[in-house]
Order: sequence, then structure tokens, then C-alpha cells
Amino acid sequence: MDESQQPLLQLEPSDAYPPPTAPGPALAAVEQNPGSSGAGVGFELVESTVPPPPVTEDAIPQPQDTPAPNIPTISEEEAREALLETVSAHCCYGKSAAREFIFTNITSSSAFHYELETFAEGRQTAWDHEPYNGQAIDGPQNGPAPQAWSILAQPDTNFRDHRKNFEIPHTASVKACHKCCGGGYNQCPQCLGSTKVHCKSCGGSGRKSEVHHEHHHDHHHHHDQHHHTVPCHCCHGTGRVTCGTCQGRGRVPCDVCLTRGKLKVYLKLTVSWKTHRDEEVVERTDLPDELIKNASGVIAVQDQQLRVYAVTGFPDDDVNRASSRLVQKHASAWPNERILMQRQQVRVVPVAEAACSWKSKTFSYFVYGEDHLVYAPAYPQKLCWGCTIL
Repeated sequence: MDESQQPLLQLEPSDAYPPPTAPGPALAAVEQNPGSSGAGVGFELVESTVPPPPVTEDAIPQPQDTPAPNIPTISEEEAREALLETVSAHCCYGKSAAREFIFTNITSSSAFHYELETFAEGRQTAWDHEPYNGQAIDGPQNGPAPQAWSILAQPDTNFRDHRKNFEIPHTASVKACHKCCGGGYNQCPQCLGSTKVHCKSCGGSGRKSEVHHEHHHDHHHHHDQHHHTVPCHCCHGTGRVTCGTCQGRGRVPCDVCLTRGKLKVYLKLTVSWKTHRDEEVVERTDLPDELIKNASGVIAVQDQQLRVYAVTGFPDDDVNRASSRLVQKHASAWPNERILMQRQQVRVVPVAEAACSWKSKTFSYFVYGEDHLVYAPAYPQKLCWGCTIL
């Protein structure tokens, strides 16, 4: 079943936004001269975005203060084991430094990864068409067209980008095809209606060059070559052959109306669902933020509502400020879309920074995440230059 005729489409009365039924200049051009080829622009998909009507929101309960979860610290033994395991997986690093180094200090801390997702819906209208095969036409005679935002459309699932197309009721009509002027066929673009094209074998000259060999039966065994032209066997000397594109008919089926000669023209509603994502890492060591985003951690805050409040009760104020900033941004960043759902979370990722010495050399490295990943750009026993342990 075509998406534009899905039985999913339902109507509900609304006066919040004027109906998108006024024909634009494109459709007007078709109505004025439905048989002209210049009216072809009338059927291009020029989308018009329809802003959503104002939404009255129910009160959402304020979130309570969230205590930070107990994050286990990484011991010296675990830090050494993590480094040794990581070094063993890299052929460019020696293992003795990982076995023999001495800890001079190990500092434990927590990194915080805040994420906010807004699942929103946008609507666009555009004139569209399809070949007319005698199907039922729901035109203005059946009543006024409903408003774009009064057409009920449900997403398949939240927080997944996808779209659906609907035919807006009472906007359809039948028009002569703008490309073939209602004839169902167009002039062949290869032969321009002449049914013949230049012969490729002779280049259109009608003749081809041939070489004739003569053998002289004397003691020198001479061979003479004579060049002369003969009629081309492909075009029989005419220089033209039957057009292969149209098989000599001079015309080809119209690819717009599929030889029907008529089009069903209607206003199409495209409903798009999109997830907008923002994130911020709060971390106070030299460990790159990108590593924290992909590391495992403990979920300290998880909230999903029609509209979420910014996190306010988290023990780290930088997390509260990041949440406040991003929630405010999402509240007004997409004025042509309607927010359907929001969700946010704070993950706490354990981080240990180890200061070490080995053979009078000092270096430091990081162990982070519940799975004890290692970041050691200053590892002292590199067997080749340019490698970094991630």
C-alpha cells in the first residue's frame, strides 16, 4: 500500500492553524495551462514547513536531589594489571616497564557524562502527483482540507529517526500530464522523432573502407594492397539506422504518467520524527573527554518526560549548569517542530590517574571506566615512535 493512502491517517478537529489548502504558484500554473510542458515545475516537491500550534503543557513534577552513587575506586593492583594487559596487546610496547614501575601516587576521581535527547516531530506540505488509473479522487467537493497538525500520525517508536507520508484529505484533483500534454508519450530524445539515428559503424557516411590484397606469383612473391570503399553493411549505405531507444517509433512512453495521460495531483503531508542529541563531559584531569563518552560507568540520573527539568540536585554543580544550559537550548532550538518526549541521564565514570617512576624516568597514565580502560600517551617503553595507548 502506498504511504500516501495509509489507513493510519485520521482526523481530529482543530482551529489552531489555518489549513494548508491554498494552491501555490506551481499548482496555479498547472491549472491555467495543464497541457503545457512549462507547467512541469508545478509538480516539483517544494516542501513548505508548517509550524506546530501552541501546546498547553501539564505541570511536570520537579526532580528531587540526586545523591551521587558510590563509585568504586581503582586500586594500585588493578591499575597495574590494566596497564600490563593493555601493553601486552600492543606489539610496539615493552612489558618490563609495566611490571617493574613504582607508584609514586594514584589519584581517584569521577568524570560525569551528561546526555540530553529531545524527540521531536516536524511537518511539511508539498504538492505531489501520481499516474491517474481511475482511482477514487478525494477532492474539495468532499469538504475543506484539514489542517496539517490536525492529521493524526503516530511514530513507530520514540527516539528513532523516521518519516511517513500522507495524502491530505480533500486536496486531490485530476490534471492532464504536464510532460506529455496528456498524450501518454513523448518525443524520443535520441532520434528526436525521426525514427533514425546516425550509424555508428560508418559514422553516418554510409560507406566503409576495405583493404584488397593482391598476390604476385613471381620469384619475389610481391603483395600489393589496395584501399577502396564499399557500402556499410549495417545501414546499407544510407548512413542511418533504426533508433534503438524507441525501436523506430519516434516516441517513448511518458515516465511521469506511465502512458495514462492524466495525473492525480494532491497535497502531501510529510511527517518527520527526529532525535536531537546534546552531551557534555565534566572531567578535571587531562584525560580526553571523548574517551569518557565511550567508557562504561554508573547511571546516576535517568529521567524521561514530555518535558524534563534540568538536573538541579546533583552534587557536582558543573553537571547542574550543563543540564540547565542544554535543557534551555532544546526548549527553543527547533520552533518548527513539536517536542514529543525528552530524556536525560548522567553517567559517572571512575578515573584513576597514576604517577609512576621506572629506571629514573617518571610518567603517568590513566585508568578509567568500569572495564578499566587505559590511556598512557607517556608510556616510557615504546619500541617505535608515534604509538599511543588508548
